[in-house]
Amino acid sequence: LSAEWTKTLNIKAINDNARVVELSGGNQQKVVIGKGLVQQPRIVILDEPTRGVDVGAIAEIHQIINRLADEGLAVVVISSYLPEIMNLSDRILV
Repeated sequence: LSAEWTKTLNIKAINDNARVVELSGGNQQKVVIGKGLVQQPRIVILDEPTRGVDVGAIAEIHQIINRLADEGLAVVVISSYLPEIMNLSDRILV
């Protein structure tokens, strides 16, 4: 199961036995997202999903969010960065 999610979320680790604390901030964030997705929810709530991660990881997390929405999940993103919300959202609440 973990190998499947590692591939699906494009989590980059030094080896298959790497601990989460050994991953980059962006990959750690993708692990957190994956932990929630394992339960196969219909609604995903992400609070500041890109805070503190590098630009490349931000793009990957945005791709994950868009893919989840395309697959029919309701995705709620909480962010203090307005341009991010405007790019990701169909509807915005303030």
